[in-house]
Amino acid sequence: MACRRSCACGGGGDKKESCELMHSNCNFSVHQSTFLSLSLRPTPPTHTHTIFLAQSDLSVTEEKFALVFSCSVSLGNQTYHLHALSLPVVVVVHGVQMPNAEATVLWDAGFAEIDRVPFELPAVVPWARLSFVLDRFFFHATHTPLPQHAAAYLAEKLGHDGAGGAGRADQACVSWQAFNKDVLPGRAFTFWQWFYGITEIIKKQLSGAWADGSVFGFVSRTQAIDMLASCATGTFLLRFSDSEVGGITVAWVSADEHGNPQVLNLQPWTARDFAIRALADRIHDLPELQYLYPNIPKDTAFSKYYKAQPTVTVSSGDYVQSDIATIIAGTAGLNMKQAAATTPQASAQSFQLPDLSCFASAGSADFMDGFQFDADVLDVSLPEDFTFP
Repeated sequence: MACRRSCACGGGGDKKESCELMHSNCNFSVHQSTFLSLSLRPTPPTHTHTIFLAQSDLSVTEEKFALVFSCSVSLGNQTYHLHALSLPVVVVVHGVQMPNAEATVLWDAGFAEIDRVPFELPAVVPWARLSFVLDRFFFHATHTPLPQHAAAYLAEKLGHDGAGGAGRADQACVSWQAFNKDVLPGRAFTFWQWFYGITEIIKKQLSGAWADGSVFGFVSRTQAIDMLASCATGTFLLRFSDSEVGGITVAWVSADEHGNPQVLNLQPWTARDFAIRALADRIHDLPELQYLYPNIPKDTAFSKYYKAQPTVTVSSGDYVQSDIATIIAGTAGLNMKQAAATTPQASAQSFQLPDLSCFASAGSADFMDGFQFDADVLDVSLPEDFTFP
């Protein structure tokens, strides 16, 4: 039997023999081959019910290509020509294109029919199916499934497309347009870009805390306030930011100037911040944060992730190491004022007035006549028997 494998490049280009496989009385061998050229040319769709109605509507990360594999098998006097088409391929030239490229591949892999015409896809899919696809993607990226409460929150995120109706999310539909072309209301990013950013921050910075359940994650700011309303001062939870792609924020119970509880939210932290100081160490730095929701001491939840503090012996002439810490803006000055309020002030009675008698000698009377001495401005107490020289 002889088998020849060939490859066609560039959408209808000439077939070039890439290798020859021989398996008869000889040992099986493969001869290396190289591509002399590779040309990628997208073919405009012909079906009006696909997502992409016109080639001009496509962004670079929505253009899909495929590799065509073909081989010829000879059995006796018969030759059989076999062909196989790869899954869609999206070509990117920069890492910033990866989120949108993965959205294109995800939609194709999740909703393409087996016997479709390449690359025919539905423009609208049921939310129930999309929820399953997102869960599979999330599990692949983070090695954990989406929590149960996440589905309702994600449906609410797509509410402008009908996915967030009360009790009817499973019956709603979501379009590709809403998934990764239209930006979320009041934001500069799409639903998919926001969701993809969450998987990236978990995978690269929060894997341990997320797997432990220490990050609540998928909850809105309003819902977080409701959850913390009845909690003790210092209780906090971690949620994914609504306004920052790949951001995580802390909502915690504080007290206002009258001692009444209030829920505040820290400005979101992103991967750039965690590259400087990790999440656990930031939480450890903040005395305002005491209990992870609902009532877990923060050291119980995060101490195993704290940065180890090395024991340093400093010798004369050596540099002393410094470190950075997280504070809540404005509290450093407040703490200094509080410290000053509890520090005893120097007593004015202990102030020793310098001896000025020297100015009365050697003809210095004219100098002392022009010397203005205001004890009230200096805030000192003068002895009752004191007289200027």
